[in-house]
Amino acid sequence: MPGPNECEDINSFLVPLVEELLELAEGVDTVRVAVGEEALQGDIFAFKLRAFLIIIFGDIPAILKLLMMRGHNAITPCCTGLWPGTPYHGQKVTYYVPLTPPKPPEGRQANVLSPDEFIPFMRTHDNFLYYYDRLSRLPESPARMRLSQQCGLHGRPVLASLKSIDLLSCAPYEMMHLIFKNLIPNMVNNWKGTFKWITEGDEPYIIPGDVWKTIGERTAAATKTIPAQFVGTIPDIDKDFGIYKVEAHSFWFMHLAPVLLNGVLPNEYYMHFLAMREITIWCLELEITLEQVDALEQKIQEWVQGYERLYYRYEHYRLPACVLTIHALFHIPYYIRRTGPLSATWSFVMERFCGYLLWPAFMNRVRPYEFLDNFIRRRAQMQIVAHIHIQEEERELISTKEVIYAANHGYVLGQPINRRYHPSDKLKRRFTRYFGLAEEGGRRGVSYREIHDKIDWDTLVRHGRFRIASMGDRVHAARLVQNSTIARNNSFIRLATILYKCTPPWDSSWRRSRAT
Repeated sequence: MPGPNECEDINSFLVPLVEELLELAEGVDTVRVAVGEEALQGDIFAFKLRAFLIIIFGDIPAILKLLMMRGHNAITPCCTGLWPGTPYHGQKVTYYVPLTPPKPPEGRQANVLSPDEFIPFMRTHDNFLYYYDRLSRLPESPARMRLSQQCGLHGRPVLASLKSIDLLSCAPYEMMHLIFKNLIPNMVNNWKGTFKWITEGDEPYIIPGDVWKTIGERTAAATKTIPAQFVGTIPDIDKDFGIYKVEAHSFWFMHLAPVLLNGVLPNEYYMHFLAMREITIWCLELEITLEQVDALEQKIQEWVQGYERLYYRYEHYRLPACVLTIHALFHIPYYIRRTGPLSATWSFVMERFCGYLLWPAFMNRVRPYEFLDNFIRRRAQMQIVAHIHIQEEERELISTKEVIYAANHGYVLGQPINRRYHPSDKLKRRFTRYFGLAEEGGRRGVSYREIHDKIDWDTLVRHGRFRIASMGDRVHAARLVQNSTIARNNSFIRLATILYKCTPPWDSSWRRSRAT
């Protein structure tokens, strides 16, 4: 989407893309050079290149805009089901979709629903087309507005003209935005007592401010002993929660919170939090069986029921606790069955790559978009050339400040680099003794002075750090460690305890065996 403001008419913005996709669906005449034993040198084959768009993904507001849906402003706010929402009259009417409706006012009979009525009516591709057709036949009028509110659609999106798209399953809920940018911050705000306007101040799940201060300090202190490859700097979650990004949200929720919240949250709320952590792990698996999906579906249903019992409490004034992202969890198993593991469609990797692409735009403030286009094109061209002409063992990605020596391709040496290093006498003696062992292995009688004079001391290059190739460990000199309270401690110690199963010496049977 072009910034800084979103498109007024998303359909007109997507028309060029849709026209190109329709052309690719028909097929584009393409040629390729034949390779392999069956092909003669220089043979060229013509074929039809076809491409089909089957999945689109993004955060919930983006998907609602692409599919022209109304979201929480509609009576049926869900993208996947036609489950009517419960209206909440705040500054404006918002529709929430709790599993259990709010308690009726005193003096009224409870609206008891049968179990079948709790199962949401799923939308279908034909259902989308049916409402698109009905909306297109109506002019702008109150009748059209009522229909739009009931079905949750504004109109027909231009993407509906693509026959490769199933409008129901083409936009699976995206884990990064659903969990790490919405659900986790909402849960933290619940525990802080700052979630929307539903906090009374005496809820059992609210953690006192002094305890949050301790949790924040322990969170910030944990960064020092966590490898940078795992996560970037994790700020104090009490004071700096507003600057948390997805990476920090996910790492804190998955790895730090189980320790920090243990004994802080009441046990019922703590176990409920651990259940959500387990659900998140399952959702991000690279592979998942259908039996595991069934088990995941059961876990999600139990978690949502527990959430409503603990946080929503079936009170009408607490309806804002049942945000659409809670209801969306119900549909995760459906999308896994339709489109595969959610790890294949989540936006974390793509957004990290977009962040990498931002720096060329900052380098040219006059014409940033043209500069960015050129950077992406040249990067792709360079990758193609490297893939064709560079051998597999030479494809280690290194920066301009790193070097790989021909003597050992398994190590990448980095900065700081001293190309005019003059070793001390003590280091010279160590070098000489080291090479002396190699010389003595081949022939005897090599003097210390002879080995010393063979070493060209003027060509020594000193590197401050190195790493093992193919994303291996990184090692740097101790002098490079910053003596700072926020610097990471990169030392690593593994302590192994070996237990020997034996008879103690005070055992009488052992003494008898020794005597014999």
